[in-house]
Amino acid sequence: MRSLILNYSARVSLIHIYSGMFILITFLTLIACNKLTSKQLAQIEQHKIIATQYMIDRKYQNALDEYNSAIDIDGVNHELYFGRSKAFIGLKAYRQSIKDLEEVNKLEPGYIEGYSLKGFAHVSLGEYREAVRSYNRAIDSQTNDPKLFNNRANAYAKLKENYKAVEDYNKSIELDATNSRVFTNRGIALGQIGSVREAIRDFAEAIHLDPENASAYFNRGAAYSRLGEFEVAFRHLEEAVRLDPDNKAFVLDAGDQYTELGLLRQSVAAYDLAIEQDISSPQNYIDRADANYKLGKYQQAIDDYTIAIGLLPELAKLYLARGSSYHEIQQFEKAVEDYDMVMDLEPDDHRSYSKMGIALMLIGDINRSLQFFDIAIDLSPEDPNLFVDRGTSFSRKGDLSSSILDFDKAIDIDPKFSRAWVDRGISYSKLGEFERALFDFDEAIRLEPTDGRAFANRGIANLGMGNLESALTDYDKSIKFNPYHPLGYVNRAILNSLLGSHTEVLKDIDKAVEFGYDRDLLLSQIEEAKLR
Repeated sequence: MRSLILNYSARVSLIHIYSGMFILITFLTLIACNKLTSKQLAQIEQHKIIATQYMIDRKYQNALDEYNSAIDIDGVNHELYFGRSKAFIGLKAYRQSIKDLEEVNKLEPGYIEGYSLKGFAHVSLGEYREAVRSYNRAIDSQTNDPKLFNNRANAYAKLKENYKAVEDYNKSIELDATNSRVFTNRGIALGQIGSVREAIRDFAEAIHLDPENASAYFNRGAAYSRLGEFEVAFRHLEEAVRLDPDNKAFVLDAGDQYTELGLLRQSVAAYDLAIEQDISSPQNYIDRADANYKLGKYQQAIDDYTIAIGLLPELAKLYLARGSSYHEIQQFEKAVEDYDMVMDLEPDDHRSYSKMGIALMLIGDINRSLQFFDIAIDLSPEDPNLFVDRGTSFSRKGDLSSSILDFDKAIDIDPKFSRAWVDRGISYSKLGEFERALFDFDEAIRLEPTDGRAFANRGIANLGMGNLESALTDYDKSIKFNPYHPLGYVNRAILNSLLGSHTEVLKDIDKAVEFGYDRDLLLSQIEEAKLR
């Protein structure tokens, strides 16, 4: 028996020895596998040189092939993935570029260029919140690069978060006050928040730094036009056209400012001519549709998006744009059909789920709306807009506690997101918690001092607290900053009826009706208020 035990112990020892040898051999094999030969290194370098030249020549597919061959040899080289991501960007394959840049970030977390380029790719896809997050990572590692602050500011501007954009442009200019483009960008953002004179000064500095900056002339002209100084405005616009007569992007990128000048109509006429010359180019229809959308001509936009879809049926963004146009004319069922198509073509694009949720919410299908918001949040859990949209849906359902939790989450993600403060304040008002509502509205107004919606709802909270004069002041400011929305007139009409200002009541009723409010409904609301 003792002999058997000894033999068994000996076998166990041998097994341990062999296991140790196997582990050692495996470890040495892995080292050998990861160590590239001089021949392999030379092959990689050759692929990189050829790829670089192809990139210079804008032969992006050829460059991509070279980087693929290099990565087949060395699959853990972050520089190769970064190079391939640039080739993907050249091919406008932004989603594939992002996947490579995520690999770059895994392999080399401190590689700032990877986060910066990832931000650019997200911007190219219209994913501006994701772009901000990528630029945040880059800026955390490199706090003195003016280009990063400018790029993040551009993303904020696309999100219409212009106060944040101005802060970043300020920082970029502090680091480098010689970049004409940054002054132009800051001027546009200042114009969006109503600081038109400051915007004009920035455009002037941009022109001083670069007298060939056509965009600065164009935007300065738009700013002067907003001030009613039309002769000066048109001199600047004419100079912009002289410097860059073929630049149609002026019209499309400047949004509301250009609409006021009627330049979008000029762009539509230009696209009419372009389509006459080439009826098979989808881009001409897309450009004309985009311009008509900004002009509020949603049916014309729908017609052109439909033609473009016929030419490019696999391009998801066209269904998203057409769905948004249907949404604007309240044809929500057709919008839902288009958002369904986006989900089929781009199942990981959270925007289609978010827009679907909004459309369903507006037609009263709250439970399905919440399901789509859940999916959108799973796909993009750091986007505060999604939590605000879902919170709004909960509010419409009457689940105010859940709506407040979503607004809390949005504020946690982005404490400067004024819309979240306004919407949480509305939920608190509905619960009768007016002091907490006032706190939220005050913070929203601090963040966005010209937000008419925040003033209108703060007026409602002040009225709930019995602060009638404060409520009236808030309604006045609401109308000042948002004169084309009926809410301010409705609330002021109700309050003035309580104060006995009958002449003012009639004026506000007429205004509210002019902007789409039902007269009989408003009269009944006034009577109800008097009975309380």
